[in-house]
Amino acid sequence: MAHELSKNMEAQGFQLILSETDDDRMVELRHLRELSANRVAGVIIVPTARPHSESVKLLRGVPHLQLLRRHPSLGSQWFGVDDQEAVREGTAHLVALGHTRIAYLGGPVELPTGADRLAGFRNALREGGLSEGEDAARAELGPPSSVEYGREAARRLLEGPRAPTALVLGSIQLTLGVLEELSRQGVKVPEELSVVGFGDEPGFSWWGPGLTTVGLPIQEMATGCALWLLRRLKTKPSNDGAYTSMSPGSLVVRGSTALPQAD
Repeated sequence: MAHELSKNMEAQGFQLILSETDDDRMVELRHLRELSANRVAGVIIVPTARPHSESVKLLRGVPHLQLLRRHPSLGSQWFGVDDQEAVREGTAHLVALGHTRIAYLGGPVELPTGADRLAGFRNALREGGLSEGEDAARAELGPPSSVEYGREAARRLLEGPRAPTALVLGSIQLTLGVLEELSRQGVKVPEELSVVGFGDEPGFSWWGPGLTTVGLPIQEMATGCALWLLRRLKTKPSNDGAYTSMSPGSLVVRGSTALPQAD
């Protein structure tokens, strides 16, 4: 996403500065202080779950928009993905194959993306006549940007006689962690476990049998963000109206999903 944003901004004479917060609201505040002190032209922010009140004040003084996540205190300009439908489609794919023991790994519901993706998982279960339970479909939520949590959750879920026959993943970093752990354990995918990832990193197409995953419209969102911000910088309107752009994800079916094996 940052790469695509940079290309769009460079074409109009602007330089992209990338700041990563690791979902820490105080790091977010420190970065915004520094950017504001250096008179940054504009900000595209993926906000933390609870932005600091000073962060909110700082952003009021600079053209900005929210990307992927949105927090009501930061305004009404937002570019994102239909997270709920994206995960619903991936889960429905597994339900249609006949899986009933499905585990979902995603981010916390305090994050709007986490809440929407969990809702998509649950919607697909309900539509398929399934319910959550210890011996059926279930969800585990943790840090969405943690590869290590993906590894740990995969180890935990694969233990026991009633382990899930399928996994649905709710972030790119969790997907990376799970794939690493499955490779380390030598789990046969999709014979022993079907997997639906999130995002479509270049390596996902050749991981194992090829990863079935939710592809994200990275270029579309990046271009839309850049064009909106560039227009805002050129026209300098005194009061922006609400603007929301929700792009659909797309399920990319490869070899990591199949019919469940009989117990």
